[in-house]
Amino acid sequence: MAPMSSSPLISLPPAPATPAGLVLPGDGWWPDIDANAAREACRLPDYVTDARLLASLEGAVLTVTADLAEWAAQLLGAGAANLGAVTAAQLVSLMVPDHRPTHRRPISPCAPFHRQRPRYTAAQAMWLCAPAGSASRLSALYLRAVRFAAMAEVSDQYRDMATITPKQPRVEAIEETGADYYRWSVEARRDMLGQTRVAVELI
Repeated sequence: MAPMSSSPLISLPPAPATPAGLVLPGDGWWPDIDANAAREACRLPDYVTDARLLASLEGAVLTVTADLAEWAAQLLGAGAANLGAVTAAQLVSLMVPDHRPTHRRPISPCAPFHRQRPRYTAAQAMWLCAPAGSASRLSALYLRAVRFAAMAEVSDQYRDMATITPKQPRVEAIEETGADYYRWSVEARRDMLGQTRVAVELI
């Protein structure tokens, strides 16, 4: 009797585009990045090679961790062994300069600035450290920031294919997608830092 897998009536799921176990290792404080999970989550097309995906993920990790380096150093100093071990109490202990206006007499521009405030409210800290699947929301936001930064780079690198490869989206659509990916990555980082998603520049 022939094995069931050889029957034409049996439909087996396709093999993953990126092999399971292909992981970009973290440095011990930042978590590992599963390349196949990133491909599946972002629905990355098969024409993007594993080598290109890994290179984009590596670049994204460099960008995101550099953006969060000072924040991570403060948490390490507060006792957090790694991102997944960050507690709400450690988040609340982080301080930032308080530039909010007060009713006190104006301070001289030459005077040193000492006023500080907690970076997070208790509610923000609890929300970030709450579970999100198998990890905390803080870890999920980091993963989101890295994945979308990588997808933004991939979109930028493959713009030329839109004009020469059949059945590929137009270059304008790819550029718009890349911009969206970049924005989502920045928003995830700002959520991690307890910042608003809207940056306002005074004129």
